[in-house]
Amino acid sequence: MASKAPDPLPDPGSSAGPATLSAPDSRSTMSWQDAVGLASFQDLLRLKVRVLTPLMVVSLGVFLAVMLLAGFARDLMIVKVGPLGVGYLLIIGLYGMCWVLGVLYMRIAAREFDPRAERARLERRGA
Repeated sequence: MASKAPDPLPDPGSSAGPATLSAPDSRSTMSWQDAVGLASFQDLLRLKVRVLTPLMVVSLGVFLAVMLLAGFARDLMIVKVGPLGVGYLLIIGLYGMCWVLGVLYMRIAAREFDPRAERARLERRGA
């Protein structure tokens, strides 16, 4: 009879509970509380907060500004700039901002987050 690979998820009836997870390619288990305490994981979290906080503040600030202008500066929003009004241009700008911030996030994630996440995984397996 062939041996069965270990199940990566704990059995709901077991005493292990949701705090432990067995990696399919290793026999060791580490609780998530221990994994979160690793220095490499903490480094990754600090970097994500440092990068994502300004991105969120900028995007939410711009959205809030456009909504406030739409509600309280209607005369400004209907001013024509070429064939479009200022309101339409601001909405198009919101789409552009979302794309730019999305591409920026992907570049930062590929360059900074992914290598640090891999280090955290390797540290977790080695611990």
